[in-house]
Amino acid sequence: MVLEKFAHPLVEKTFQIGEIPDGHVLVKILASGVCGSDVHIYKGEDPRTPLPIILGHESVGEIVHVSGEKVDVNGEKVSKGDWITWNRGIVCKECYWCTVARQPHLCPNRKVYGINISSKNYPYLRGGYAEHMVLLPETEVLKISKSVDPAVIAFAGCSGATAANIFDSLNKPLYEETVVIQGAGPLGLYSVIFARATGAKRII
Repeated sequence: MVLEKFAHPLVEKTFQIGEIPDGHVLVKILASGVCGSDVHIYKGEDPRTPLPIILGHESVGEIVHVSGEKVDVNGEKVSKGDWITWNRGIVCKECYWCTVARQPHLCPNRKVYGINISSKNYPYLRGGYAEHMVLLPETEVLKISKSVDPAVIAFAGCSGATAANIFDSLNKPLYEETVVIQGAGPLGLYSVIFARATGAKRII
């Protein structure tokens, strides 16, 4: 499904998947979440977004083809048939934000699936609102168990990572602390998990 014009219905399009470029990974999408950011992107409220674009930046997929060898963030080799999720953003790892500030989400060179990578150029499929997606070689992937519902894991790629960054930025355990979390959406639910994991005494 392609967003060709802001605030207009997504358009169903068919793309031919030819030879997968070296280092890329072709996945069949098993689940893709609808993030609050997608609503803003759809309306044209994110200046980073080019058109046309396939939305969807929190997804889980089954590997269909790996061009070359690929290992996940734990160093485990991934291959055809494996279930994976992936980091929605690809950063340069060289700028100030990546190397000094340790805030890679602020990298000015950051490419984000479904947000600022157009579907105009081959291999087109750079967002989760599609049957298949082609991941760039630099993409960090994580092999996941097939015993877990992909729809549950998909949200970890955005709201889970966002909540993790919030708690990481506190730079301290929350032992004996009281944590107040406002809202029970995905961000709120993940915040409950991280607050408990970091030792919070009370979670309100």
